[in-house]
Amino acid sequence: MNDIHLLIKNYRNDGDETYLVQIIERFKPLIQKYSRLLKYEDAENELIEHLIICIKNIPLTTEGKQVNYIVQCVKNKYISLSKRSNKLKNEISSNLIDIKPKSDSINPIIIEMYMAIDELPKEEKSVIVNRYFYGYSDKEISKFHNVSRQAVNKLRRKALKTLRKRMEEVY
Repeated sequence: MNDIHLLIKNYRNDGDETYLVQIIERFKPLIQKYSRLLKYEDAENELIEHLIICIKNIPLTTEGKQVNYIVQCVKNKYISLSKRSNKLKNEISSNLIDIKPKSDSINPIIIEMYMAIDELPKEEKSVIVNRYFYGYSDKEISKFHNVSRQAVNKLRRKALKTLRKRMEEVY
C-alpha cells in the first residue's frame, strides 16, 4: 500500500509517466468494474482520464487517505457518467413516439415514407428516427442501445435499404 504514495509522489515530482502507468495498473480492476457497469465503448477511457486528473490534484497526505481518495474519485465519476447515460436514454426513448404526419394535405410519398418507417423493426426504427428526425449522432444512439457505432451504422444501412426497396415497389 505504501507503493501508491511513493508512486504518486514520484510522478508529481519527476513527471515520469511510468509511475502514472503503474498507478493506473493498480486501479485497473476498479476502472474495469465501473466501465462494465456503464456499458458503453469509451467508458474505460473516460474513467482513466478522470483518474489521471485526480492523481494530479490529490493532496499528498498519508497513504490510506490517498487510496480512499482515488477510489472515491473514480466512483464519483462513474456516478456522474451513469446519470449522463440515463439522461440520454430517457431523451432518446421519449423520441420513440409514433411518427405520424401532422396534416392530411402532405404529399402521398411522404405519407408512404412515414408508414414504411413505422413498419421497420424497433431497433431500425429507433436508429432512423433518432438519426434523421432528431439529429442524434451514431455515437449517441450507440450509447442508448449499448452497441458499437458500427452496429448502429449497420442498422441504419439495413433500414435505409428496406425503405428504398419499399419506395421502389410503391412508386
